[in-house]
Amino acid sequence: MKKEVLAVCAVFALILPAIVRASQFELPAPSASPMGPSNNVLELPPLLGPTLPAAPPVLQKPEIPSPFLGCWTASPDKFDSVVSSFGSVTVGSPGKIVFCYRSDHIEVPEAEISFSAGDWIKNVAFHLGLGVTTATIDPQGITTSIYEVTDTQIHARTFIPMDVTERLLYLLPITKPTMLVDEELATLINSDTILVQARQALDMPGMHSVRMWHAEFHRIGQLGASF
Repeated sequence: MKKEVLAVCAVFALILPAIVRASQFELPAPSASPMGPSNNVLELPPLLGPTLPAAPPVLQKPEIPSPFLGCWTASPDKFDSVVSSFGSVTVGSPGKIVFCYRSDHIEVPEAEISFSAGDWIKNVAFHLGLGVTTATIDPQGITTSIYEVTDTQIHARTFIPMDVTERLLYLLPITKPTMLVDEELATLINSDTILVQARQALDMPGMHSVRMWHAEFHRIGQLGASF
């Protein structure tokens, strides 16, 4: 069932005079996992601006290593940094996220965006007090693509379709479909911990932004049986 949430997806970043350089905000590449040696340590490709780089070819028959199998959850709570064509201020923060790794694909049964009172103020201020913006997300429409897999790392992207609605004067809705893309590099730390380094991109007419976040994910139950 669709649910409506305040659109924090960097679409409504407050305009600042300076463009933030992407290179200032790259997280350090994860070191080799304590779980064991790997022939290849993966890194997220560098950003060259407020958009994601071109994705590598999608793996047609990925094989997820057995230590990843199951469901993992975390609540990142905040973005580490923002790169935007309209400045560096954004609203909202990533809430609870669940990744379920299956033998040949990834499921995302839960992904939340949390809001503070200040986020409402920013949203209304962006519209000069004359409106507000909301977004409708259908969790069943979320898809993933896997690009690289090693014994201890997985490089993937999650695609989240949204209907973004501008409510001018709080009465006249104008809805446009858009796609939120979340790129993740998951690194196995131990049998109960995965470090996920991610960046979330949204392209809209006249505005492009990427928001970085990271979190340690922990297992849910026995191989994610609850999902």
